[in-house]
Amino acid sequence: MPDTITAATIKEQSREEIIERIKEGAGAAPANRQVVAIRKLPSGDLAVYVDSPAAKKEMESIVDWTNRIALGATVKKRTWPVLIHGVRVTDYPQGAEEEHARRMEKENEKFHPGLRILGMRWLGRVEGIKDYAPLVVEVACAEQANRMIREGLIIQYDLKLAETYDPKSRVTQCYKCQRYGHIAPACHNQQKCGHCGGDHSTSECAMKEQATRRRCAACITGEHASWSKLCPARERERSRAKMAQRTKARFYPTTYCPQT
Repeated sequence: MPDTITAATIKEQSREEIIERIKEGAGAAPANRQVVAIRKLPSGDLAVYVDSPAAKKEMESIVDWTNRIALGATVKKRTWPVLIHGVRVTDYPQGAEEEHARRMEKENEKFHPGLRILGMRWLGRVEGIKDYAPLVVEVACAEQANRMIREGLIIQYDLKLAETYDPKSRVTQCYKCQRYGHIAPACHNQQKCGHCGGDHSTSECAMKEQATRRRCAACITGEHASWSKLCPARERERSRAKMAQRTKARFYPTTYCPQT
């Protein structure tokens, strides 16, 4: 969705109405008529489901149907993220991801022919904090991701280990409401301070230096900051994340690999 106002408007519309607009618009392609379901995401975006890989591929390449949903709406293609371990932070400074992706592709052109990197990001804050850190690399299809997991990825002449990246295996805390399980851009709860639990932003707290005034907005009753290791809500989230990490699949289910 192009903005939060449009997203809020779409949220109030029925799934049936949205699907009909996609299917029956002037000049609708046959693939558009194969839409079978719509899921409204917490972010305000929509997940559109079709009944075949061919229809999916066509709707990703011919995107005029998005304007029947909302003017300015765009298609965000799914990617398959892979977590690369032990990458030197200074080798990939933030702000030049496109350049880094092309360099990584060239370095692996013989090891991973046809590799196309669609995005990359560090897992958490790294600059000025760490020398080495995990790097999330996103590719176009499950087959490419699985090959990287099986065989590794060459970075600076070093073969790095890789694994599937599942956000559910990470501790996720919202720094708007301080609760766990979602992030601020998708939060619809009232804002809470991470220091005192009041109805204001954490940065605006007048009592953040007073430890005796701490009140946790995550577990409600604790006399600690919302991100404290003493918080039982955080401990439950850590346990959940560890279980998700232990039980996640080693490889992605494969469907088809688009030619890019």
